[in-house]
Parts: sequence; C-alpha cells; structure tokens
Amino acid sequence: MNNSVIKYVLLGVIVVSLIGIYFSYETEIVEVDIEKELKSIATKPYIEEKIINAIKSENTDDLDMYLGLAEFLNIELSKNIKADVEKYNSTFNMALRNTKDSILCSKCTRL
Repeated sequence: MNNSVIKYVLLGVIVVSLIGIYFSYETEIVEVDIEKELKSIATKPYIEEKIINAIKSENTDDLDMYLGLAEFLNIELSKNIKADVEKYNSTFNMALRNTKDSILCSKCTRL
C-alpha cells in the first residue's frame, strides 16, 4: 500500500471515531441552587470577617463585594461592622486615602 491510501484510511478511522464519540457523549444538567450554596459558605461571621479584613487592608473593591454579598443574602451586619463601614466610607477618610494614593503615585513617577 502506498502512503496516500494509509493516510485516507487513518483519516477515515479518526472521523468515524469522532462521530461515534460525539453521538455517544451524554451530558447531565445538574440544577444548582446558587443562593443555597452561598448561604452555606458565606455565613454572617464569614462575611463580617472578610469586611473587617477589607477595611484593615484598605481594599475598597473587596469591601464593596462583601457588602453586596451580604445584601444579596439578606445578612444583617452587626452595629460595630456597620459603624466601621460608615467610618471607612466617610468623606474625610476617602479624601485621606485618595491623597495618600496621589502622594505615592507622584513619588513613583519621579523615580
């Protein structure tokens, strides 16, 4: 047999195999209750701990994410956490963080 015949035979075998795999592959759709899964993991202590860590590390993106998650899951935050969030989001503290970022950024551009 010459090489071209072998190539066509192998190509045919591959195509038939792929067709067989395609039609024999079964998928199963699994229903997942996302809210139930989140509530089992994202408990009130977990969310509050993440919020405190975000405030300590001045990570506004994480803070917003965990506050949104608490709101979505109807988790009532403790008064201390609410007070810390309000203090963190106060105009004065926001201006202070923005100024600190500006100073650090201007020092970086001078280097």
